[in-house]
Amino acid sequence: MKKESIRSLLQTICEYNNVRITQTFTKENVDQILVKCVPNTQVLELTYLHTGTVEQYQSVTEAAEVIHQALYSHVTA
Repeated sequence: MKKESIRSLLQTICEYNNVRITQTFTKENVDQILVKCVPNTQVLELTYLHTGTVEQYQSVTEAAEVIHQALYSHVTA
């Protein structure tokens, strides 16, 4: 998935922040990151499913970068 596609998806989640939308990102058939927007804000909450770590980002671009790196950090061209 391209970084721009991730950013666009996150932007949509934030646009509908009054609805409970969650997105799960998967790598190698294992769920990695659950993303949601904190209700009535523009804050994205990323939960790393294997550790339970929760991070919050106010920047859609920054969150997209973090997700992209988590999914593709070990991929070689």
